[in-house]
Amino acid sequence: MESTFNRDVRPFLELIDKLQQFGIQAEVSLPQIAVMGDQSSGKSSVLQSICGIPFPRGSGLVTRCPTQVIMSRAAPGTKWTGDIRINWDAKQPNCSGPVDSIEELCEKITILTDFVTGSKSTSFSEDCLIIRISSPDSPDLTIVDLPGIVRTSTQGQDFTVIAQVNQLIERYIAQSNTIILAVVPCNQDIATVDILERASIVDPTGSRTIGVLTKPDLIGPGSEEEVVSVLRNIKKPLKLGYFMLKNTSQKQLNDGITTQQAWQDEAQFFANHEIFKHYQSMNVFGRDHLVSSLTRLLVERIRLSLPEIQKDLTQILSQTTSELTQLGPELPKDCRELKSIVVRSISSYCEVLRHSSRGEYRDSCGMLAREHSLRLHFLLQQAFQSLQNNISALRPAYSSSSNAAIQSCFDRLGEDMKTQRGRELPGFVSSQVFAGFIMDLVEGWRGVVDDCRVEVIRCARDVSSRISASLMSGYPELHSLILKITSSLLESTSDHLDSQLEALLQREQDPFTSQEVLLQLVNNIRCSSFDSVLRSVLDEVGDKGDMLAVREMVKIRLGEWYMTRHGVNSTGNQQEMATLIQAYWDIASRRLVDNVCMCVENELSQHLMSELDSRCMLFGVALEDENIQELMCEDPAVSKKREALRARMDMIRRSLDAIQTACAKRS
Repeated sequence: MESTFNRDVRPFLELIDKLQQFGIQAEVSLPQIAVMGDQSSGKSSVLQSICGIPFPRGSGLVTRCPTQVIMSRAAPGTKWTGDIRINWDAKQPNCSGPVDSIEELCEKITILTDFVTGSKSTSFSEDCLIIRISSPDSPDLTIVDLPGIVRTSTQGQDFTVIAQVNQLIERYIAQSNTIILAVVPCNQDIATVDILERASIVDPTGSRTIGVLTKPDLIGPGSEEEVVSVLRNIKKPLKLGYFMLKNTSQKQLNDGITTQQAWQDEAQFFANHEIFKHYQSMNVFGRDHLVSSLTRLLVERIRLSLPEIQKDLTQILSQTTSELTQLGPELPKDCRELKSIVVRSISSYCEVLRHSSRGEYRDSCGMLAREHSLRLHFLLQQAFQSLQNNISALRPAYSSSSNAAIQSCFDRLGEDMKTQRGRELPGFVSSQVFAGFIMDLVEGWRGVVDDCRVEVIRCARDVSSRISASLMSGYPELHSLILKITSSLLESTSDHLDSQLEALLQREQDPFTSQEVLLQLVNNIRCSSFDSVLRSVLDEVGDKGDMLAVREMVKIRLGEWYMTRHGVNSTGNQQEMATLIQAYWDIASRRLVDNVCMCVENELSQHLMSELDSRCMLFGVALEDENIQELMCEDPAVSKKREALRARMDMIRRSLDAIQTACAKRS
């Protein structure tokens, strides 16, 4: 029997124990047994019956933090050994470590529980105590004891404890590899047991839920048959059934009953009970039958879950390796090698930014192909489109119209023409008046053009910062210095660009064009106006049959329009001025937009990039050895992350090796 156990059972249990020591349960769900139930349902007594440790007992929140008990059977005659510590990366308290007796272990359970909960009897902590014991009487089993389900907070207890305990229980119960050991007191109505309802939700097939009935000595007279119906899996049936344990009373604990005596007392209780003695053949009474069933179930779950655990760990290892690769290699100590990294980093930065500004998205790093938001040329095109839209929105709308706003502009044009009239003869349009109107309109472009300049510089600053951050993520000092150089150049570029754009606006304030397209635009506006009035007249005439009358009406209406539009009078002059302003505005506005865009592109993709290349390369070449160590000091967060990723990879590799070794031995 022992040889069969050592061959078929122990290797699986030892494997899970080893994986837990590696800490791999932080990455994947490992098969485990968790004791769950209401407060004061007898959970601690169940755990004591299995492992022989008298955990704190009482009413209310007695189990104030998760407790994992890892048991291993030692050879007969071997001394009992134990160890207790908190499952965290922080420094262990002085009382953590090996213990020599069960009494010392119980004392340290209380001390460490107070330590993680802040010494408050009503507090709760999610930090887990890890207890390891080895003795001839211990089974090869690992069990987690969870706080009991809290329904109401007690006096002095934080009301958030209810939610915290529920979240902890839900986290354990939802794990597909957790065997639910649902503790149910015999003196409670089985239909109202909360833990069984929760288990049925996460484990609808019942493949990982075992019921444990406690406190059989407290069954009321006449209620035995109802308890038996539960035990026989008739009432509230579970696929894996129920077991029954007898709790050690507080008086027995006070009298110093030993673990062996408690087991004997339990066996005698069921053997002599007037009801339960008739069901001894079911093998559901007492600690030994429960431990045997739990061991078989745990080993079977371990065996079935190993392929999936292997698959998950392999995938996590691949992801971790990729993350470590993205961090880049650890910095060398040699100054020449560090300087080479500086030069390469600066060169890559200038290359990516140059390609980004020119719209050539095939850099050697592949960054621009992946990150569309780093494409500066695309952002510039958006800024240029906004410039064009904003300029177009300023187009003057001068005409005699039923639209109040347009008519107001037309009337204001007439008034301005009167006040600015010089010595020109009646019927002639003044070129000076025309130039004055154009100067005012060009002045309105200034704010729009400056907004475009500000937006372009902002985009360049944002893209350069993000490119530098990506390429030099591990070198914060180098990243900061390159940004300082780029920012300085962008400031000077912005000032130079401001001067160039001001010169463009100044030139546009003196109207000029040598292109006859102006005449074409004037004719287009006149034709459009004529077409509009002609359509209006034809619509008014309609289908009148008297052609002579029709011709006469058309002649009169078109004559009125011509005299108003082109007659030698103030209204005609006003209409002619409006036509000339609109035609010239169309030419000048398009020319300005094109010139602004070409100026901006040239400044960024040519002048700025040329200066940036020179400044950055000179800096890299002139860098002294005594400054390079400080400059290339790696970001502590990156170093810490690299160390954590390497530790994670080592843990996963050791876990995979352990699984492969165990599987190889089995085969």
